[in-house]
This record gives sequence, C-alpha cells and structure tokens, in this order.
Amino acid sequence: MVQMRPSGTIVPVDQDEVNKQIALRDVMWHAVREKTAVTMARPIRSYRSRPIILAAIAVPAVILCAYVFIAKPDFIYGPDPTAVPAVRREAYTRFAMFLLAQRLSGYRATARRFPESLEAAGENWEGITYKVLSDSVFELSARGDSGKQIVLRSDQRVDPFLGNSVSMIKRRPQ
Repeated sequence: MVQMRPSGTIVPVDQDEVNKQIALRDVMWHAVREKTAVTMARPIRSYRSRPIILAAIAVPAVILCAYVFIAKPDFIYGPDPTAVPAVRREAYTRFAMFLLAQRLSGYRATARRFPESLEAAGENWEGITYKVLSDSVFELSARGDSGKQIVLRSDQRVDPFLGNSVSMIKRRPQ
C-alpha cells in the first residue's frame, strides 16, 4: 500500500498507519452524525398542565397509602382473628384438629407408628396438644373460648366431633 504526500511524493505505508487512518475516519463519521443529531433535535417543551396532572395522581395515591397503613383494612390484610365470633373460632379449631388428625393418620400409615410429638410429624399448631394413648389411638385437645376442652380421639367418629363446623366454615362471615 502506498500514500501520496502533499509534496506529491509517493511513499509506502505500513499496516499500523492504515489502521490509524481507518480509526480516524470512523471517529470523524461518528462526530458528524452526533453533530447532525444535536442540531436536528427539538427542544423539550414542558406543559403547564403536567404538574397538575402529577399532583392529581400523587395526592390520592398518598392518601390511599396512608389509609392502608393506618386503618389496616380487611380487604388487604385479611380479617382480624380477634374480631371473629367465638362460635366461628371454635369451628375453625375443630376443623384444624380434624386436618391434623388426618395428617397424623397419614404419618402412621407410612411410618407404622405415631410420631412422638407434633414437631416430629412436621406440624406445630399453637394451642393444640397431642398425646399418644396406645399404638393405635392418639388424642388431640385444645381449649375453646369458653374454657371448655375440645378433644378429638382417633378411635371415635369424626362426624359428631365436627358437627356443623364444615358448613360454618363454608358460609361467608357476616
């Protein structure tokens, strides 16, 4: 490859010089494109209504957030357990004990024995106590709101124990 100098002489050019000139050409093309883009760009116009619209959106959003954190509504946080009537809480407790009994029976079917504790079965129910009475019988008990013990034994029928708990749980709370 050769290069013609301003004096009119022709001199050979090495590969490094070619790479430098190609890089210089690319930089110049980039500079021209950027200059053209800057001169062609339109200025940003701000509308007077923009702050009003933003305020109209932000103020209700802040009020909603304050309401949610102060009032803690049921539709976001769920119902307050202390506001549930005692009859309904007892129905929940009876159904939870029934489900726990099913879990313990399943444990016995696979391990051929009842677990020593609820934690050994992978369960931890606050307020429910568990006792193994024999190789085939266990007892679950919990204290109801009235102070009366709710007892479920694995050798007794479940229907009288549950009573109307299932239908009460299905019904929507008033």
